[in-house]
Amino acid sequence: MTRIQRSARLPHSAAQMYALVNDIEAYPEFVTWCVGSEVTEAGEHVKQATLHFAKGAIHASLTTRNELIRDRSIVLHLVKGPFRHLSGTWEFQEVDAHSCDVELLMEFKFSNRLFELTLGPIFSQVANGMIATFKSRAKVVYGGG
Repeated sequence: MTRIQRSARLPHSAAQMYALVNDIEAYPEFVTWCVGSEVTEAGEHVKQATLHFAKGAIHASLTTRNELIRDRSIVLHLVKGPFRHLSGTWEFQEVDAHSCDVELLMEFKFSNRLFELTLGPIFSQVANGMIATFKSRAKVVYGGG
């Protein structure tokens, strides 16, 4: 099983960073190799969505059901995709009015060796770069930093 843990202190509020991560519809605009997204359920405490990734001839889709605690955390649970297991947690901890600590923890195992060989490098690169991706997105959306 692959485990990825990344964190950073960012010059934006926890509410701002939570809003960016929860805005799944915008992912194709800035997440590497994300070519589409669909939200199939959206509530105050739950969001279910599918992300579509492509790199060259390789295409994959991932559906997660996300538990939402506004401005605090987003917990991802696998619904459908090329994984035997996938779970993840985003945590947003307010430091002061102008900064927060953001942490991402993901664990995943592909459902078979072919997916691991073809999708593994792509997914690992995307997951490892997520904090930096959202840091860059925050700078575009909110300025500063």
